[in-house]
Amino acid sequence: MTRDRAPSAGVSASAADRLPGDRGSHPTGKGRRTAVRRRELLTLVAMCLGVMMTFLLVTGTISALTAIQDDLHVSPGALVWIPSAYTLVVAALVLPAGTLGNLLGRKRMFCVGVVIMTAGGVLAATGDTTVTVIAAQLVSGVGGALVLPNSLAVLGAAFTDPQRRTEVITVWAASSGIGLAVGPLLAGVLLNHFTWHAVFVSNPVIGVITLLVAVPFAAESRAPDGRLDVAGALLGTVTIASLVYALIQGGQDGYTARAVITAWVAAAVGAVVFVAVELRVAAPMLDVRLFASRSFSAVMAVAAVSLFGFTGVAVLVVMFYNNVQHLNALDTSRRMLPLFGVYVVTAFLTGRMIRRTGFKAPLTAGLLLGALAVLGLTTVGADTPYHHVWPLFALFGASSGLVIAPSTAAALVSVAPERAGMASGAVNTARQVGAVMGTALLGSLLAGRVTADLPRRLAAHGIPAPARAPVERAVASGTTSTTAPPGAARAAIEDAFTSGVHTGLAVTAAVFLAAAVLALTAVHPHSHHHSHHLMKGLLMDLSTSTVLVTGANRGLGRALAAELLNRGATVYAGARNPDQVDLPGVRPIALDITDPASVTAAAKATGDVTVLINNAGISTGSDLLTGDMNNIRRDMDTNFYGTLSMARAFAPQIAAGGGGAILNILSALSWFSFPEAGAYCAAKSAQWSLTNALRLQLADQGIRVAGLHVAYMDTDMTSKVTAPKTAPADVARLAADGLAEGAYEIVVDDISRQVQAGLAAGVTALYPQLP
Repeated sequence: MTRDRAPSAGVSASAADRLPGDRGSHPTGKGRRTAVRRRELLTLVAMCLGVMMTFLLVTGTISALTAIQDDLHVSPGALVWIPSAYTLVVAALVLPAGTLGNLLGRKRMFCVGVVIMTAGGVLAATGDTTVTVIAAQLVSGVGGALVLPNSLAVLGAAFTDPQRRTEVITVWAASSGIGLAVGPLLAGVLLNHFTWHAVFVSNPVIGVITLLVAVPFAAESRAPDGRLDVAGALLGTVTIASLVYALIQGGQDGYTARAVITAWVAAAVGAVVFVAVELRVAAPMLDVRLFASRSFSAVMAVAAVSLFGFTGVAVLVVMFYNNVQHLNALDTSRRMLPLFGVYVVTAFLTGRMIRRTGFKAPLTAGLLLGALAVLGLTTVGADTPYHHVWPLFALFGASSGLVIAPSTAAALVSVAPERAGMASGAVNTARQVGAVMGTALLGSLLAGRVTADLPRRLAAHGIPAPARAPVERAVASGTTSTTAPPGAARAAIEDAFTSGVHTGLAVTAAVFLAAAVLALTAVHPHSHHHSHHLMKGLLMDLSTSTVLVTGANRGLGRALAAELLNRGATVYAGARNPDQVDLPGVRPIALDITDPASVTAAAKATGDVTVLINNAGISTGSDLLTGDMNNIRRDMDTNFYGTLSMARAFAPQIAAGGGGAILNILSALSWFSFPEAGAYCAAKSAQWSLTNALRLQLADQGIRVAGLHVAYMDTDMTSKVTAPKTAPADVARLAADGLAEGAYEIVVDDISRQVQAGLAAGVTALYPQLP
């Protein structure tokens, strides 16, 4: 029973053309689908604008630091708090903010977050004191914490098809990179024409646009089973705030100062109490047991290091160009474009690359390249030409892109599938904490180094002792631009800043090297401890998989075998007559899925299968009322009982190997019926139900069960169908992509997606001919 499947097999061309979404579709159905598509697109636009706001504020604020310092006479120590205040609040509140969305509505909390960020931007744009600007950043941080997790949750609820959801999340992730890249450029343009206040106007403008799109078009969703962990949220906030305060003030007052020691103690006690509370509560904000996984703990550290370096290097570069080479904000932003631009491109490409490489290679390579780039930047001085610098910026951007994309996936696959949501929140929190550390620790190191080194630099440049104190006070208070130091004093200040920047860069390189060693030794290359095939139900490395494809002698089965061979898999090609298998490189095996003895023999002959693809099927073209009962039974015996027999025989083998996947090739007719082929439709519907049941039953054994739905494939059996058809090779490619990405359902074409959407619209939407 290896007849290649075609959803329209046994269905007349006129009947097949009545599938929803095809030429015979009801006009109102087309209009409804167009409206749904537009709503989905506008929802994506709104969520991407929101996440772009949260990251644009980070680099935009960094680019405006010098202008703020010159206008408000901010000391270097206080200056660090302006970007740190925002990222600190985001890091502290992002996990409870996601829980609030689950309870009160994700769209609602997203919109509240946008409103709060808009208010924070207005407050900063009208501020005239350092305290006001820092307070505005704190307010914006609350909004950013609400926007980040809930924007992703809104998209997850709006795009239910796994393939489309993967594409949408890629766009969402790219929006964060766009925000990071646009921030400095936009700030530079605005600062070239207006005061620093204009930099903070951009987010209120984007916020209004975001709300105008999100409010009417984004759908509301909730997950009411969640609970708000108030104690965990408060303890986490206190712990992180105390830690960051100690880092910042320690750079200014010394790490043994009384206030700093108090902060260290508060952070330590807060961390201990936080762990104790989270171990006891029924619904913890962060299940600290996750850190029992060595790989998960390593990935958290790597995620923090990635943004530690990214934001910290950005701060150091801005301070260098402004205080050493005396460039304006626009010129500084232009010079940093290679860093941000290459980062965006590399992050997007790396997200696809990890399907083949796994996690260890890009994480380790990215951290090593980052260390190399940062060490190269330590050679840059006041007279270094830009053409020697931009390649280092591009290399650092590429290294950051290599680390950021796989760190999320690596975190998710280091834990059980039911913990994936919490792991995602944890890795985002780690990144935000890393961003705080980058601006706080490296900014404090810079300020402390400048203060400590300046007297020696002034003496070396021949500045008399009585004249040094005013210069030192001007640098400490951030008023060097208004006091106009003489040439020798200016050169000494430049030397001191260069020394401080180089110190910060050297620390960054050391941290990156340490993280590279951690990634190399502790991060699992592909998956959890017991399997190198399945990545905790999320991602799969097909190049290390052994796959059995049923019905592999022709059509889709042959295309599947060829695609998997091209991806490096070992492929068994099952067919009733193995002599009909003519694809070089596969291992033909005799298999009749309706014969229990044949199925058992195939299971014994293979022994090491990690992926089973149930492709063999049949359609007799029988209707349920007048068709031959023997043919109706043949439809059910092959499509339902044959698939079940294969799953029962091979699931123990897959589980014994540490986990894997089963992919059942279904049909759009799993969801839609034609009377003329009622037997086939009923069998496919039963096979879909079987897929759902197996998915639940086998999840605990590390076996991912997926289903693929397709309407028309370009085969001999659909030669008379006039509707759009998909080539078997394209279906095979999408099937392999879905396996690699860990999709539960792979919906190949628009017709299948429209049929799927019609399930929620009701019976009369699927069958408008009903009275």
